[in-house]
Amino acid sequence: MNAKSVLLSFFLAVSSIASASDTRHTPKPGSAERNSICDGARAYVLKEYISPKTKLPQPVVFKIERIEVIGEYCSFRAIPLSKDGSSMDTEYVMDIVFDLCLKRTKGAWQVVYDFSRTDVPTDDEFRQMWRKFPKDFPYALVPKFWRDHFDRVRRRQAP
Repeated sequence: MNAKSVLLSFFLAVSSIASASDTRHTPKPGSAERNSICDGARAYVLKEYISPKTKLPQPVVFKIERIEVIGEYCSFRAIPLSKDGSSMDTEYVMDIVFDLCLKRTKGAWQVVYDFSRTDVPTDDEFRQMWRKFPKDFPYALVPKFWRDHFDRVRRRQAP
């Protein structure tokens, strides 16, 4: 094998390894990756949506509607439930679907953006959301509803 062939083979091998970790996938139920993502989402929900003074009758778990990962990023949509599978009382948490963007940093998943809302934003709010949205987050993981609205307000901003 000549030097060019060796270099080409090496490049292709490295490229396939790098792209394999960057393919979109849904972690299997019960997998360490899925549990770690849920732990990151749970920590965020407990901190941002549930008062620290609140004593929950049971731990929070999630009924997952979407969990997709590309590399170090995750799109997560879920309903909070009590550990026994029952709905959480609105006394403890808002009755919303959590729509979160997470990033794995130093092995732990952390929420980097929260789409969770009880209403549909105005165009001004969409523009503010787009300005604050982390630009390193893979656009392919942004839920279609939000991507469509981001695209719409971005087109209107274009000169």
